[in-house]
Amino acid sequence: MLGPIILILFSIATGVIIWRHNGENGRYRERGWSLLILAIGALFSLAVLMNMPIPNPTDWISAILAPIYKPILAWIEEGM
Repeated sequence: MLGPIILILFSIATGVIIWRHNGENGRYRERGWSLLILAIGALFSLAVLMNMPIPNPTDWISAILAPIYKPILAWIEEGM
C-alpha cells in the first residue's frame, strides 16, 4: 500500500516543479502538455502497482484501426 502513496507524492512534487519552471519561462502550453503526460504515466504506473490488467499497445491500435481496416479489406476482396 505504500507504493501508490509514494508514487502519488512524487508525481505531485514533479508536477509542482514542472508548473513553476515552465510558468517562469512563459511556456504555458508546454506546461499543460507536460502535466498531461505526467498524469497519464502516473495513472499507468498506479494501474501496474494495483495489478490491474493493462492491454498490450498493439491491441489498442488494432481496436482503433479495426473499423477502418474491415471495410477496406472487404472492398479489396470483392474487387478480386
